[in-house]
Amino acid sequence: MIHTRLLRSGGSQAVQIPAELAYRNWDVELEVEREGDEIRIRPMRPRGRLADLLAALAPLTHDFKVPGRSGVPLPDHDAEVDEVRAAP
Repeated sequence: MIHTRLLRSGGSQAVQIPAELAYRNWDVELEVEREGDEIRIRPMRPRGRLADLLAALAPLTHDFKVPGRSGVPLPDHDAEVDEVRAAP
């Protein structure tokens, strides 16, 4: 087990990470979590952008089904919209 120490950084505490445990890049965003007397430090999980998700979903149609799975049929929303528009 490698030992390190706490340092003061302004009004916060900082952990000195020994070289043999250091990340290769300096631009790593980290999550810090405390559970009891343990503090866990790990890289943030990459998060996708909403625009990328929407672009990936764009080719799917309302009747999209996964091969080999019987899905629940989706309601016909276009018919519902037409009914609302036709209402007085």
